[in-house]
Amino acid sequence: VLKAIEELEIPIDQIVGTSMGSVIGGLYSAGYTIDEIDSIVVSTNWEELFSLTDQDRKNLFVDQKITEDKSLLTLRLNGFKPSIPNSINTGKKISNLLTSLTLSAPINQYDSFDNLLFKYRAVCTDLVSGKRTVLKDGLLSEAMRASSSVSFVLPPVKRDTLILVDGGLVDNLPIKSAEELKPDFIIASDATSALRKKNELNFPWEIADQLVTIPSRIIWEENISKADVLIRQNFNKRKNDDFENLDEIIKAGYDSAKYILLTTKNKIQNIFKERLSKNNKFYKNLSVPTNSNLLEKEILKSFNGADSVSKAEILNALYSFYQSGIYENLSAIIISDSSSVLKINYETNPLINNIEFNGITQIPIDTAISQFNNVLNKPYSADEVLKSVLKLLKKYRELGLVLATVDRIFFSEALEKIIVSVNEGLITEVEVKGNKTTLNNVITREFATDAGDYLFKNNLDEGLANIASTDLFDNVKLSFSKNGDGKKIRIDLDEKLPNVLRFGLRIDNENFTQFAVDLRNENLFGTGSELGFSVSGGIRNLSYVIEHKTNRIFNTYLTYKAQAFYHSNDVNVYGDDIINNIRKFSRSKIAEYKQILYGGFIGVGAHLKKLGTLTAEGKYEIDEIKNISSLQEEQSYKLNISSLRLRLQIDSQNKYPYPTKGIYINTFYETAQKILGGDISFAKFSFDYSSYFTFANLHTLTPHIIFGFADETLPLSQQFNFGGQYNFLGYRDYEFRGRQIFIASLQYRYKVPFDLYFDTYFKIRYDLGSSWLNQQEIRFNDLRHGIGLTISLDTPIGPADFSVGRSSYLKDSAPERIISRGPLFFYFTMGYYY
Repeated sequence: VLKAIEELEIPIDQIVGTSMGSVIGGLYSAGYTIDEIDSIVVSTNWEELFSLTDQDRKNLFVDQKITEDKSLLTLRLNGFKPSIPNSINTGKKISNLLTSLTLSAPINQYDSFDNLLFKYRAVCTDLVSGKRTVLKDGLLSEAMRASSSVSFVLPPVKRDTLILVDGGLVDNLPIKSAEELKPDFIIASDATSALRKKNELNFPWEIADQLVTIPSRIIWEENISKADVLIRQNFNKRKNDDFENLDEIIKAGYDSAKYILLTTKNKIQNIFKERLSKNNKFYKNLSVPTNSNLLEKEILKSFNGADSVSKAEILNALYSFYQSGIYENLSAIIISDSSSVLKINYETNPLINNIEFNGITQIPIDTAISQFNNVLNKPYSADEVLKSVLKLLKKYRELGLVLATVDRIFFSEALEKIIVSVNEGLITEVEVKGNKTTLNNVITREFATDAGDYLFKNNLDEGLANIASTDLFDNVKLSFSKNGDGKKIRIDLDEKLPNVLRFGLRIDNENFTQFAVDLRNENLFGTGSELGFSVSGGIRNLSYVIEHKTNRIFNTYLTYKAQAFYHSNDVNVYGDDIINNIRKFSRSKIAEYKQILYGGFIGVGAHLKKLGTLTAEGKYEIDEIKNISSLQEEQSYKLNISSLRLRLQIDSQNKYPYPTKGIYINTFYETAQKILGGDISFAKFSFDYSSYFTFANLHTLTPHIIFGFADETLPLSQQFNFGGQYNFLGYRDYEFRGRQIFIASLQYRYKVPFDLYFDTYFKIRYDLGSSWLNQQEIRFNDLRHGIGLTISLDTPIGPADFSVGRSSYLKDSAPERIISRGPLFFYFTMGYYY
């Protein structure tokens, strides 16, 4: 719509917006061009911004990714009382985006929204009083965020005593709010969605959206008749949460607006002429003096030799000339007798013959001067100078300098010179507010831009993402103000409650139902470190963990974790069945034992940016193998193990549990020595690698490799595990254990392109590998084969995987080796296991 208005040269003075209209209108008022806004709208992943996922994985450290991935339900605790979230999305992602966009705008310094490129208003709803609230000052990003705060989806925005949500609740077509500005002409763009149909009311958020839409629809019906021009967008019953093919929506809006607005400029001019027609007079045979000036000739030509010309028409013509901005004085005298002689007196503004800049160090002076070429050697025009200033500021934005502003413009008539004073945004102070518990350095180390630095766009985005990724704050606001010759940055925070209770649930065919509970303080003494206790398990496994960890030691990128643990699980032992058919095999349970590991470790490591972690760990644990049934007596033991481990973890998966790109690596080397206080010595190496390649959006290939080996002294409790739904299809968990393992898998995953209540995937996987009791040469003929199918549902309680798999191997049978196939195994797993 704005593009059509620009092309038709329809003058705009004020912009009033609700919901997404407030975002588009705010960006346009801050100096973004139509093409730039188009690019922002199309390139932004809106589904991710409004998704249930709280964090962007690429901004999290590896240990945070594990926590974020596996948690089913998270509750903040205020004392012993749980704090129930008021929305399904924290709003941090969209808040950070709007903050970044508004600070990167050409106009990012203003006292009120009246001082933007256009007078701007954002319409909101006060949740306490239920009244319409129109924001006209403050942070532009906060105003846009409040106006677009969809109920139940995004949390309300608190501002002074107000609790603000989506303005669409009380004024979804904000004509009434526009009328309060007393404009001469109102153009309204109606992009509201129709009510949902019965088959579209399946989920709580869809029902909530319908409840909100019904009363706002009544207000909409009252408002549509009040606009001078109403542009109704026909989006083919498209819903407001459908973000596919946005470029088509933009084009459709442009096409409908261009057609409707074709006569609008004439309508506005007619209104102006009507006002000028008060006490109107007509002049016959209008002429100009013999020695007429250029303006007199131009005006006379515009009347095309009409017999008579009205006073209103003459004033309108004068106004058109005055709009150029180059005239200091402009008036007309009509000498009327038998004919009318039009005499125009005018005085242009002084010429601009020179430009002087103060404060420019980050761009070449020649580059700065070139932005003012359109005004040099021409009469002073405020509008043209403003265009040049915006061009200069955009040069700074292209370099990434978001805080550069033009603080003063002075035109010296005597010197015919413009003096431009630029503040390039050197940071003189970083002020933190709202952190009642968190130490200042925990915040400033994440922002990573300090006094004496310039704030660049990439540092701004990284700093906002880093602060959000600490998960210590509900909301982060960033503003700046002039501070001497530089800028002071202010970071306003709303702290989260530090005590967190997480729940996990997993149901599978091996260990049945398992629960997990994790209670921790995630901001111990305001340092950002964590102290927590967790218990998890079911009837066949149990785990207790007490840990203290920090993702950053002071201002370094070193990490630390200390943990005391107790883990136990029941392990079935399987043996080959005797069957007559050599082309088939089966294995049955022959024994069962309990594996218990308890002790503690301390690890210190270094982050590899946000992709991975390299850690060194010292561990002391006691391993026990206890007989449950039919285990040979000599296989039971209790050992003290003292070891050192060097571990590398890399995780660039873009999402969980269904990544479409990225890699995952978990590899370590561990050595246990008697000299460290243990009962046994051994060395062990393990390597686990997965990567994801997606094509045509729906098809994903996942190669997966597991490789490991250890010496002959490695005890049973430390041996590699072979078999299971996610390890090797056609075998059960712990079907084989050994001191050497090799598994190579290739999985193809297909995402069903239509809605089946949940996102649904079909997978087919081929596994190749084996495990060996001791190290030996790996030969292809010795490897086992597994193949299987999986149906996977992305449910609200976590992934639900239903698999069927079968294994085979080459059996020695004179005079040749034959393929022997195992039975079909069915697997299921549902939920997260925190």
